[in-house]
Amino acid sequence: CRTPARGGAEGRVAAMAEFDLDGQSLPPYASEANRQLDAEVKRKDAELEEAESKLESTGGRVKILTDHLVNVQQELVNTQQLVDAKRHEIETEEHLKALTGRQLGRLQAETVRLQKVLDDTQDQINGYSNQLLRGNEKLDQFKLEELEQWAIAERQKEEDEMTLEKYRRADDAKVRELTLASEKLTVENASKKKELADLVTETQAMPATPLPKTDVQHENMPRRTQSSRMPTGRLPTSKRTTTA
Repeated sequence: CRTPARGGAEGRVAAMAEFDLDGQSLPPYASEANRQLDAEVKRKDAELEEAESKLESTGGRVKILTDHLVNVQQELVNTQQLVDAKRHEIETEEHLKALTGRQLGRLQAETVRLQKVLDDTQDQINGYSNQLLRGNEKLDQFKLEELEQWAIAERQKEEDEMTLEKYRRADDAKVRELTLASEKLTVENASKKKELADLVTETQAMPATPLPKTDVQHENMPRRTQSSRMPTGRLPTSKRTTTA
């Protein structure tokens, strides 16, 4: 028998208990439309649970893939940095290679120039060596001639020294002779001065007597003559002749 319907939630609970319903099955009195709707709901619930399960599983994989993507991106950044550094290193090496090539070209050109300078210098050295050889030969000849001239000059010098010594001895003898003559004249001069002084003293002691003009002139003449004969006191010098 059926229990009268009750209102609200209590009526539904009581109905489910009366028909032994578990919340999943429809009551026996449910219509066909409700049964189809219930089947559709259950199907959708199953699909939802499956989708949630897939979503949960996919979420885990997405997290793993996201973490992996982060790691891959970081590795990509590191790799890109390494690539950039390697590219910069390659560009630097290419630049250095270009500089080295230009420097090598300049060094090769400089080597060619220096080789030419070396060849020219060697030619000059050879020329100077030949000139030096000829100069040495001329110098040897000149030294030989100079030695001969020096020997001649040395002999001439010895002869000149002998001649000079001869003249020196002659001059020394002449000087001694003149010295003796000077000493003799000095003695005579001193004697004459004494005689003159005595004569002057005697003359001053005599009374002054006027003399005729002619007598005065005759008296002065012997004095001038005597003065001209008196030596001056200077030594005569000899002229020495030397031959260079």
